[in-house]
Parts: sequence; structure tokens; C-alpha cells
Amino acid sequence: MSYSQFNLQPVLKPIDNLFLDRLRQFTDGGRYRELNLPKFYDYERVDSSSDAISLKVWAVPDKDGKTARPLFRDIDFDAIEWKDAKKGDNFGPSWKTFWFKIEWEIPSHWLDKGEIDFDWDCSNEGLIYDSKGMPLQAFTGGERNLFILPEKFKKAGKQLFYLEIACNGMFGNGDGGNPDPNRYFRLNRCDLVLPDVEARKLFWDFWIIGDAARELGGGPQKYQAASVATKIMDTFNPNDRKSIKKCRELAKSYLGPDIDSDEVYHKNPLNKVDVSAVGNCHIDTAWLWPFAETRRKIVRSWTTQLKLADEYPEYVFVASQMQQFKWLKQDHPEILKKIKEKFSTNQFLPIGGSWVENDTNMPGGESLIRQFLLGQRSMVSEFGTYATIFWLPDTFGYSSQIPQICQAVGIEKFLTQKLSWNNINQFPLSTFNWKAIDGSQVLVHMPPANTYTASANFGDVVRSSHQHKNLRDVPTGLLLYGHGDGGGGPSEEMLEKLRRCRGLSNTSAAIPTVHVGNTVEDFYDEVLEKSEQGSTLPTWTGEIYLEFHRGTYTTQADVKKWMRLCEIKMHDLELLATHLSIGNHKYKYPTKDIQSLWEDIALCQFHDVLPGSCIGMVYYDEVKPMLTRALKKLDELIKDALEHVGAASGDFVAVNTLPWQRVELVKLPKQDVSQLDDSVLCIESDDQRILGYATETGSFLRKEDIKYPASLTKKKDSFILSNKLLQAEILSDGTISSLIDLSTGREIIDPTETKQTTGRGNQFVLFDDEPLNFPAWDTEVYSLNKFSFLTGGEVVSVTDHPLESKLVVKHTISEKSSIETTISLQGLTDASHVPQNNFLKFSCHVEWHEFYKFLKVQFPTCIKPHNLRCTRHNLVSLSVQPTITPLGMSLSLKCATISSWTCSNSTTEFSY
Repeated sequence: MSYSQFNLQPVLKPIDNLFLDRLRQFTDGGRYRELNLPKFYDYERVDSSSDAISLKVWAVPDKDGKTARPLFRDIDFDAIEWKDAKKGDNFGPSWKTFWFKIEWEIPSHWLDKGEIDFDWDCSNEGLIYDSKGMPLQAFTGGERNLFILPEKFKKAGKQLFYLEIACNGMFGNGDGGNPDPNRYFRLNRCDLVLPDVEARKLFWDFWIIGDAARELGGGPQKYQAASVATKIMDTFNPNDRKSIKKCRELAKSYLGPDIDSDEVYHKNPLNKVDVSAVGNCHIDTAWLWPFAETRRKIVRSWTTQLKLADEYPEYVFVASQMQQFKWLKQDHPEILKKIKEKFSTNQFLPIGGSWVENDTNMPGGESLIRQFLLGQRSMVSEFGTYATIFWLPDTFGYSSQIPQICQAVGIEKFLTQKLSWNNINQFPLSTFNWKAIDGSQVLVHMPPANTYTASANFGDVVRSSHQHKNLRDVPTGLLLYGHGDGGGGPSEEMLEKLRRCRGLSNTSAAIPTVHVGNTVEDFYDEVLEKSEQGSTLPTWTGEIYLEFHRGTYTTQADVKKWMRLCEIKMHDLELLATHLSIGNHKYKYPTKDIQSLWEDIALCQFHDVLPGSCIGMVYYDEVKPMLTRALKKLDELIKDALEHVGAASGDFVAVNTLPWQRVELVKLPKQDVSQLDDSVLCIESDDQRILGYATETGSFLRKEDIKYPASLTKKKDSFILSNKLLQAEILSDGTISSLIDLSTGREIIDPTETKQTTGRGNQFVLFDDEPLNFPAWDTEVYSLNKFSFLTGGEVVSVTDHPLESKLVVKHTISEKSSIETTISLQGLTDASHVPQNNFLKFSCHVEWHEFYKFLKVQFPTCIKPHNLRCTRHNLVSLSVQPTITPLGMSLSLKCATISSWTCSNSTTEFSY
């Protein structure tokens, strides 16, 4: 063929942005719907206005003024007064439960045409049951509307189904803002559908090809994808459904011939960077919805995943949190049975090792260990195996002791994702060894796509490679896909898109090779193999700090306080019960009670519950009543144990539950200590007496026992608290002007006045708190720039006594808020107890009703910041941290600022 002498048909140069924008018209519908692919999505459709579908509804009555959520097995459907329902009806208000009775008859001429769907969209969450009460699949407005009928339901005659809806969206009832108590949900669709399956497959083909054209960098692969997509659009004929077949042939020329089955994963890919895609549906045990709704989210989500596992043999799904498995067993044991069947084929895999996906910073060390004890014990009981991977994709920071605890319970791998939310420093690694302060380590992977709710798009697969921060160390990444936070999980669409992504890596090296069918364990095994058992990976030592959600250390203060009380009482109960069960044959260890209490405590340590980031309903209706019951039960069990010790005899019995000798002040009812030796020191009040008690001698303290008596002296404008070892001068407004270590003569308080400090300790400072995102979750560094010193403190009472001297100071913060602080100093018996008790104690009670404010207290010190170290008590250990940032900037501990943390889990000492 020779070059033509004349150009009779000029060809225009494609304009990239115009051609790429055009691609969306093919699948989007809109004004050109009848000219593009959406025209052919369905062959036929009938709705509830036809004779084919009968729709009736029952509004579940509230119970004691609260939403009722009855299980199928507890409803007498024959006794219900059903009402007619139709498309366009609204259902509500928020959280209300409705049941629908649906009878349909499939048109006879559909029965030999292949797939038949039920299309339901009420804009909220729902679950369809067969007539006998077996859950079949969930619906989620806008995300999952189609129920593909299994073969057994594709038959002639009338069929009966029931459908439960919850009047909330996947993310509760906030709809992007504060919860709306009067939200209603419209029934948009209730249709039987005869779909054009090939048209829908072409939709998925075109989606991935279009993504490749848009997201691949400039080069031949990008333009090849754009060319194929354009040819498909030009080949499509809106007047000829048969043109879909030709379009699909064009798509397969680019994506490969095997994209309609799992066979695509058995071909040899051209790209050598691997991405393992694993389905999951992160279900927050509570957040924008209560525990009670989570129980329904579990069965909705997991029932749907079981159906997908039947339809896609390559599919692997993981679920964490053994608390959720326990709830499922209680509510729907028939679904747990099916899960165990899929567990045996490696398609539905429990994972995680913990009771819930917990917070790791605020619980005590024993609680964190119990999370794993409860989780692993339940895992073995239900599935006969231990978890080997700690699964914690979403939490607000990571304690330095997690690797040590994990190793102790047989876990060597860890997965998380939340660290990608850092808003200051980007964490530098994706796959690495994480070493605890004792040297224990776990293998960590953070999914490079920076999400655990990926939609399985082309870009998600690419980001799983391109955003891997140390891909050179190990060329593999994990992709977690599926609707999450509010549950839901993967959809048919996601699995179809992944097949096409794998087809593309089989035919070209345009994207990483995605594997569906690998388990999370398989992925970690691959990492170990490619990194010489982790020896070539970088190592991170100590705490992994999340630079986000720092405001959660104060939110829902009561919950944090009660949690710590529960932990303390659990320690005391278990200590007493253990000793008694060994030495007292009349005492029976309360195993079931302790197990139940720990489960409730561990549940309330979920990473949105304990930090305080749930909606108010969670706390007022569930968490606070639960912790209140736990504290009451603990008091009963401890009382019973003490009676077996001998406390019922009428004599005083002192039980030291700590492993060292102590000298403490104890409060006793006045009537119980009406007769005391005059030499016994006693602080009188209206209804009680405070006495000193030494565990070493087993006796109350007498005057001669106090070698360093506490005293309070009134001066003109101040008070002096002293015990001959420590002396504090407290001004009349409650601030500390001087704090002296009398044994060395050293002054602790720096009196220098600056813009940032008054030069006095116990100085309350009120800051504006207007974060960029998540009020009550976040607080930002710029908040420290705008503040005011709290003034007007007033000493309202004083006590001068050798056992303990103290004064009470009251500050008015606003018309509604105030703070009352008791500043006390204890008398000491001898030098051996000085390190234990020689400190100035501040006990604060705050009445807080402020918005967008936070309160701190300052103690400007004479400790110089050069080479200063911070020794911090972390859960069950100590860690030493420098006070210099990686940028070499001092943290300015010359003025140590203590946040208004309601329930601190740590004590801090500064040394140099």
C-alpha cells in the first residue's frame, strides 16, 4: 500500500479532556439516558402498583418509650394488623423499626430468562427474610438495592417474604450533621426486575477501562484505554440491544477473555507488584448508632457476605471483634452456623484476637490484656483456632506495649490504617517491624490505599502499590475493600471490578497484580518470605502516636471516671477472690460474674465508646447504665468477699490490695468508730472520721507515729502548707507562689511572669477550642495561642491537722461552670514512706457547661529544658522520652502544662 497523494478525510487530534469527560455520559444516565447504556440495564420491571407484588407494613410499637427491635422469632406475624403500603410512602421517625410483608408472583415469561432481581430502596437499612425466618440479604439505600434471587425462589406462584427496616442510614441519622430525631425515609423502589446481565457486565467493563483512561499517567497505556473506551461508545447503538455483545468483545480485547469468572485469577500476570484484596466490613460496635443497632448491622452485613461467597468462589471475607460473634450467636445462631461452613473453606474468616476493636491508650494494662484473653478464648471456643493477627484498622493511637502483649497471646502480626489520618507528620512506613520497649516485636502492615473501606476501583488497586512508603523493601500491599464503619461490606460490583483489574494486569503491566482469594495470613506470609522473615524491614520502636483526635481524652468524662473505677474494683475483687478460693473452702470463686463483668468493661473500651466520640444516645441509653450496673455488682461481690475475710465479725479488717506496705488515710462512718483511744489521730467531720492506717503494723496512727506532721498556717495574703519535708505557699486565690523541697532547699516554682504564664502554679487557663474538624474529637495547636487566665479564686475552707492539712479553693468559670480544688498535704510517719506520700495533692471537681473551650492548669517550674527527659507510666511499664521534637524544638516544659484530662492513665516525672 502506497502513501496517498491527497488527504480527502482529515482526522482531528483528540482533545484529551473532552474525550475523557465524554466517557461518563455512557453510564451516567441523565439527559442522555435513552441514548446510552442505562437504556438497556433492564428488560422488564414491575412494581408494587401491579398485581405482581403485594406490600403491607407493620410499625413496631416502642417499648418503655424507646425503640423496640424484636427478632423474627419473637414476632407472631399472624396476629399483626398489617396496613397497606406503597412506593412513595415515608417511614420514621429516626430509629423506628418497621416490618413489611411482601408477596410476589414472578411473571411466567421471566422464568426461563436467567437472572431475576428484587429492587428495594427505602434509603435506609433493611434485611429480607424468607417465610420461615432465614435472613437472606441486606439492603442499604444508595449502596445495595438489588437482591439477586437464588434459584430456589425463581419459580411460579405466589411467594412470601418479610423485610425489616431500621429508620437510620448506614451512618446513623446525622445525614452529615448532628443527629436528627425526626428523620423519615421514603420508599423509592419495590420492584421485580428482569435485568440485561450483559448490559450490566458492560457497565463494569467500561468502569475499569474509563478509570484506566483517566488515572493512568500519560503514555501509551493511558491512550490505549481511552481509545478502547471511545470505540465502545461509538459501537454502541441505542436502537440495537445486540450491539452490547460487540461492545463487550472490544472490552475483552483490552481486559482479557476471562473477566466473567474466577478463572481470571489463574492466569499469569505481567506486573510483578502484588496487591492482595480482602473483603471486610468494619462495623463500629457503637458510634453514630447504639449497641442495639449494631446487633442488627452484624446480621445484615454478614448475611450478605455469605450470599456473595456462594456466588463468587474466589471471595475471601474477614470479620473482627468476638463480641459481635457473641451477639450473632444470641440473635441469629443459624447465620453463625453458615459462617462456620464458610470458615472451613477459607471464605469467611474471623480475625483480630480481641474482644472489640479497642482504644489502646486510656484502658489500664490489665484491661488491654483482657481484651486479648476474652477474644482468643472466644475464638478458640467458636472456631477452634487462635488469631495470629491483631486487627485494629481504626483507633486513636497505639500504645508502645501492644507488641509485647500480642506476643504473649500468640499474635505476631498487626494491621492498622488510622495512622494515615495524621495531620502534621506523615508516618514514613507501610510495612515494618514494630518493637515494644521490652524488645518484643510484631510485623505491621498499613494498607497503602489509606482506607479500610475501598470501593475496589482501579485507583484503589493502583494506590495499593504507588502509595506504599517502602515498596522497595517488599513489593506487595493489602487492599481492604467493602462498605464500612457502619457495616455493609463488599458488593457484587466490587468483586466484578476486581476481576477486571486482574484481567488488565494479565494483558498489560498497567496496574499491579491484584489477587482475590488470598487470605490476610497468606499476605503476611508473602511479606515474610520477601523480607527474609522481616529481617530486611525497617523497625519502629515505642509508641505510635496518632496526630489526630487528641480532644477525646476529656470527652464524656463520667465514662472515663467510671471505667477506671471498674478497673480498680475488678483488680481488688480478683485479688480477694483468688486468695479466698485457695484458703477458704466456703468461698466459691465467682467465675461467671467476673467473666460477664470483664466482657461489659471490654465492650465499653471500644475505640469510639471510651474516647467519647459516640452520639449521646450510646452513653445515656447503654454505656452509663451498663457501667453503673457493673459498679453495683462489683461492690456486691467485694462485700461478699470481705465478709468471708472476716469483715462481718464487727471488727475492722484492712485489706491491702497493692504489693507494698502502705500508710493511708481511711474514711469510716462516725458511728463505727465512736470509741477511740485519745492517742489515735482522727480528723472529724459531720458524718465520718478520717484516720491514718499503716499496713505494716496493722494499726491506726497515733500522735507519736507522725514524724513529719502536716500543718497549715495563715499569713496575710497566703497560706503555708508544710510537713517539714515539703512546703507550699498558696495565695488567697488558690495559686501556688512557692513550692520548696525542704530537704534540699530547692524552689520548684519559677516566678517569672510572661505572656504565657503568671509565674504561679495551679493557674487555670481557659483556651478557645475551634478545631478544623470533629468538634469534641480534635483540638489543634493554634488553640494554644488564644487563652485567658482564670482569676477570682477564693479559699472557702481550711483544715489544719497533723494527719492531713488542706484548703479548698473555688473558681467561677462562667455563669454555669465552676471548679472546686482541694489542695492537701499529708503527714508522714518516717523516711521510708516519703517517696510514696510526700507530694502536694490537687483534687478537682469541675462543673463544666462550656462550648468550644478547654481548661488547662499551669505549673511553671525551675526545671531547665536542656537534656530534660520525660518518664511516663504507660499501662504496665515506664518509658523515657526526650522533650525535644524531631525538629529539635523544645517542648518548653519550663512551664509544664497539664491538660484537663479527666482520667489520666499515666503519671509523669521530669528529670535531667
